[in-house]
Amino acid sequence: MRLHHVQVSCPPGGEAKFLVDDIGAFAEACVRAGLPVRWDAGLPGYQRFHTEDGHGNRVELLADG
Repeated sequence: MRLHHVQVSCPPGGEAKFLVDDIGAFAEACVRAGLPVRWDAGLPGYQRFHTEDGHGNRVELLADG
């Protein structure tokens, strides 16, 4: 068996939200910190990239764009 996707279940509004003026600058900061950055253009109207936390879990960052 191979597990392709895991999503943490949380109540509506429970997602971590914060303001970033420039998602590109945030991605650059991730790279400088040694984190992988993989841009994903698959969601029209948004800028999105994925990185990993310290345990190897995928983290998605999304901005209007």
